[in-house]
Amino acid sequence: MLAVVLTGASSGIGLECAKMLLQKGYKVYALSRQATKIESLEHPHCVRLDCDLQDENQIARATDMILAQETQLFALINNAGYGIFGALEEQPIEEARALFETNLFSVGVLCSKLLPLLRASVALQPKIINVASSAGRSTTLFLGWYHASKYALEAYSDCLRTELLNLGVQVVVIEPGAIKTKWDGGLKYSPNSSPYALELQKTHTYFKKVYEKASPAHLVADTILKALESKHPKTRYLVGKKAHLLVWAKALLPDKIYDRILRQEILK
Repeated sequence: MLAVVLTGASSGIGLECAKMLLQKGYKVYALSRQATKIESLEHPHCVRLDCDLQDENQIARATDMILAQETQLFALINNAGYGIFGALEEQPIEEARALFETNLFSVGVLCSKLLPLLRASVALQPKIINVASSAGRSTTLFLGWYHASKYALEAYSDCLRTELLNLGVQVVVIEPGAIKTKWDGGLKYSPNSSPYALELQKTHTYFKKVYEKASPAHLVADTILKALESKHPKTRYLVGKKAHLLVWAKALLPDKIYDRILRQEILK
């Protein structure tokens, strides 16, 4: 039975992915802060591990347990992540650091801990699948630190893929657009007397409308499974509403025109 480590397994994309993997016959190490409380993950082939990804000691305990039980590992799926909303000028830097701990640094720690086992499993054609975002190749208003973390994850993944090219471990990036998950629960703001108050309010309203019509989480889980089971996966998979549109617009349009169109769309 092929073993897979999955983070952010308690809700949204991660939960859909965990259930899909279990149905397909994989053994899943499901990591999240409250994994043991998720009844839908009660399964003989699911090992639920409570793990706060902002705590390196908890990551070490979880990975030590996995390494003690497995002699081979088919995949590490770094799915956990969240966003924060607000003007960069006003965002507490502590919130940004916490965001990077989950969205980027935990990925680095998990890869470093589990890569020896992945490299030792070369006969399985092992993979590291990092769930980044279309926000790692495009920008919007008032999600600056989220974009920064996902751009960084894209760069980390590219460098990791190159380093592992001759070592038998493939690296894949999944780039969801707007997906129905708990991610948008963090889109809160307190404008008070902020010079950004009106634009914050309009942007918040815009994002709420976007998430009301977002793509279902299982669409991303399907894409992760497709990449996982492909012998020759693509390096990147864009999936979900607005994903392709924003990335292509950012790549093709001059920056100033992109900025102007973006603001007109969000603040109209």
